[in-house]
Amino acid sequence: MSDGELGGKTRVLLIEDSDTDALLIQAHLKKSGLPVVIRREGRLGEGLRHIDQGAVDVVLLDLNLPDSTGLDTFRAIHDRVKRLPVIVLSGQDDLETAVTAVSQGAQDYLPKTELNRITLARSVRYAVERSRRQQAEQELSTAGDIQRSLFPQEAPSVPGFDIYGRCEPAVSAGGDYFDYFPLADGNIAIVIADVSGHGIGPSLIMSETRAILRTLAISQTDAGRILTQANQVLSADLDDSIFVAVMLVHLNSKTREVKFASAGHPAVLLNAAGRVKLKLQSKDPPLGIIDDHEYSTHAGLHLSAGDVLLLFTDGIVESLSDDDSLFGETRLIESVTAMQHRSSRAAVDEIFKRVEKHTSDTSHRDDQTVVVVSTHREDK
Repeated sequence: MSDGELGGKTRVLLIEDSDTDALLIQAHLKKSGLPVVIRREGRLGEGLRHIDQGAVDVVLLDLNLPDSTGLDTFRAIHDRVKRLPVIVLSGQDDLETAVTAVSQGAQDYLPKTELNRITLARSVRYAVERSRRQQAEQELSTAGDIQRSLFPQEAPSVPGFDIYGRCEPAVSAGGDYFDYFPLADGNIAIVIADVSGHGIGPSLIMSETRAILRTLAISQTDAGRILTQANQVLSADLDDSIFVAVMLVHLNSKTREVKFASAGHPAVLLNAAGRVKLKLQSKDPPLGIIDDHEYSTHAGLHLSAGDVLLLFTDGIVESLSDDDSLFGETRLIESVTAMQHRSSRAAVDEIFKRVEKHTSDTSHRDDQTVVVVSTHREDK
């Protein structure tokens, strides 16, 4: 049962064996104006049975009950449902135990001698808010772990090329991703994408986009056609406020030919001297905006020895310094050029090092992703 099913009221379980104390606590809560539904139990066992039904938002707990005393009372509940916020109600003789309970996971403790409608309502409200925030953070962290497991665990081994990618989400889970996978024609696909927003929602869309592209690539080798079909699927799932910018590159390692399709996502090709040779871009929109759009495949691009294909999301170039100056494409290219005789991994690491230095103490405001595809020089 959710809060919404109770009209937004907080479900309070009071476990207190003293009728006098229980009546006083219930009276304080009712006078506080806090929207609550109160259930009172006099024994720990009865309270645990009610908790098992899942209809509790916060527990007000007397540590000394007929069937349990001291920290064992708190631990019995905390071990049962760790995410459930517990406020310990302490008497003068168990104040130290109550403090210990807080150090072990209780949200708060309230001396019974200091109870009034204001302190009780504030403690209940804060305990629920803290618990929900902690639960949201845990869910976000779990989503982040799942997302990271979907990123390539190692760079592909492609004769004549050195490829490396890295993604740093703004929060535990984000909407950026990169990927590489083999195509049916023997070529390799390299993908970088940016889902609008960041957090759990975009990370779920990212996972869906990854699965769609990989599935389509099993039987489809045309980059534009893959994005066209992916767009049809995603457009049916996404609302108008969400879109996915994608750059899909098909690389032929034998001929060094590159074909690409772009859904509102650019890339840059640098020559061996570190100068911009070509900007890979198109007028095609991000996925999820126009459901029947036909995406184009751009062909005829051949990489030369020493060329570097640089794929990046806007979280890199739009990173802000303390004085609100953008990191920008020029600094990005300079980062790669500084590592032109090193590995692609060294270039990626240098980019992130310089972005971090540029942003200094400013918050990490957006997901950041880079993929570097280096063509081996003739002297290798």
